[in-house]
Amino acid sequence: IEKAGYNKKEKKTIRAQRRVVAVLTHPVAIAHAHKLFPDVNTKCTTNATATTRNVMIVDWGASALSVSHLRITSAGMASIQNHISESSLSGKYIVTLLTQHIAELFERKARCIPRGETLQNKKARAKLEVAAEDAIRSFGFSPKVTVTIDGLIDGIDCHVDVMLARFEMLLGNVLRSAEMKLKAFGTFDSVIGAGSVLKMKCVERMMDRLYPKGQVWRGESSNDVPPDEAIAIGCAMYGSTHFNIGIDENDDIDTNEKGCVLADEEVLLCPIGIGLSYQEGDPAATILIESGSALPVHSTTVVDVTGTSNNTMCLVQVTHDGSEKVIGRIENFDSSSSKEVEIITELSVEGKLSVSVNGGPTCTI
Repeated sequence: IEKAGYNKKEKKTIRAQRRVVAVLTHPVAIAHAHKLFPDVNTKCTTNATATTRNVMIVDWGASALSVSHLRITSAGMASIQNHISESSLSGKYIVTLLTQHIAELFERKARCIPRGETLQNKKARAKLEVAAEDAIRSFGFSPKVTVTIDGLIDGIDCHVDVMLARFEMLLGNVLRSAEMKLKAFGTFDSVIGAGSVLKMKCVERMMDRLYPKGQVWRGESSNDVPPDEAIAIGCAMYGSTHFNIGIDENDDIDTNEKGCVLADEEVLLCPIGIGLSYQEGDPAATILIESGSALPVHSTTVVDVTGTSNNTMCLVQVTHDGSEKVIGRIENFDSSSSKEVEIITELSVEGKLSVSVNGGPTCTI
């Protein structure tokens, strides 16, 4: 945040001295705003109940309608599996539609202005665009908006009424195209929206119809995370959580010596998952290590062994497409005193898998 009073040269100098400490994509920032990531200050141990969340992020702002499939593991690792962006359905295009409609109403009322001449005038078009943006915001509170512009063109004042019903008719093709894009993207248990366009009443009704709040988790309430501020809130939450900012009151503030410190590090992810099945050929009943976990990974899992036969279980390798392959067996483990066993698994960066049962000897694959 820059203080007021700096000229362009001073602002350029200040920006050149700054360091980029983190870069967040829009879907990740929106997910942070809705608290989808585990708390970094809380120590989490991988267990049988840990799951991976697949979330659809709908970012409908001024530039485009962007839809992303965000995959978040229980370890807090996020990856974008799929992404589409449609600039023809942008908020700017919606403003243009209303601008053209207001211009038509004005020319029809003035009569002395030839059709289309108002939008050809740059100053008049700029005034109409500002008025259209204000009208769209006002539609959230009133079904009718009066647009008043003094001296719009050739000294003629603009004073026209725009109805919400007519505006929603203008958006008919936009809403139908957006609905087709969202339906074709897939089905998700969690759908989160962001962007100024989602604050429109007609868009809210479309989202409620496609993703009912009783069946789909729609994120935090709009009072906690306004759609048009979700990205900014997510970036602020990420910065306050991951960076330790401590400046003594008696010290001089120097952006080069004080502030955030972030160690840049490349993280290798596990390309496969490691699971456990009770019998060879059966699907994995318990996931020990999730696909996409940061390497090296350490997992402690308590497994119910009442369904095993002859005290034997199979270690299976699970790929992204769901196919499984047996890579080892756990035999003759002691389960006489309890119906549960504790399995400790470690996977190194080099790909070495170590397994131990109930604190016994470790076997490396």
